[in-house]
Amino acid sequence: MAAFPARLPLPDALRPPAGPVAWAARDSAKPGREGGAEAWVVQAGHAWSRENLELPADAALAALLGLLAGIAGPLPTPLHRAAHRWRFAAAERPLGRACLWDPRLAIGLGGDWCLGDRAEAAWDSGTALAGALLGAAHAG
Repeated sequence: MAAFPARLPLPDALRPPAGPVAWAARDSAKPGREGGAEAWVVQAGHAWSRENLELPADAALAALLGLLAGIAGPLPTPLHRAAHRWRFAAAERPLGRACLWDPRLAIGLGGDWCLGDRAEAAWDSGTALAGALLGAAHAG
């Protein structure tokens, strides 16, 4: 994560088709965050993360900001920067189904791991599981 004193010349979200950056987003573009610092979240892809898992936070941060600069051009000096390692956050091989549901036991499982590794996958999975639960409630 990094906050900058000036707007970066990029669209609000990036999902490069290849390379070490899997996703980057202008966090300050979210509704209700107008007028604050230019804030960005950058996430590395699976391969880069595996290769650099034990990299110290400062080194990982410098590397990821360097990768963002490779996309955006020279970056201003960050006002704030932080790195976080999410060791178990990515489902490299998702289940491929929106959720798991056992109608006999009326129990299910859902989460981003069912469809991918993004918040949208968790939402879609939760919506599917809620549908299964509601269907069971109406059928019973």
